[in-house]
Amino acid sequence: AFPEIETAEVPKDYPHGLSVLIKERQAEGVWCLSGDQPEKCFYFDREGIAYAEATPSAGFIVLNISDFRPRELALGQQVASHEWLDPILVVRKEFWTKRHQGV
Repeated sequence: AFPEIETAEVPKDYPHGLSVLIKERQAEGVWCLSGDQPEKCFYFDREGIAYAEATPSAGFIVLNISDFRPRELALGQQVASHEWLDPILVVRKEFWTKRHQGV
């Protein structure tokens, strides 16, 4: 119902209290279906879940993926299998680590 929410908890605080704890998804990057006209883009989290629409981006601050496969993608769906996504995120992490170390 709310793809931007990663988890939600409602713990009871006896005798008369109730708390609502919400953890929002954090963007790992922007995934764009580039075969579509117009291009359709989504923010995705570390699990590869498309959770919000995004505008195409350029530069190095945000990881941008252009997916040219002919397919549909909706909020709450996986942008790619972990077999594809995990190596991309590992390379991104290595790139940022080396960049900040001045290598």
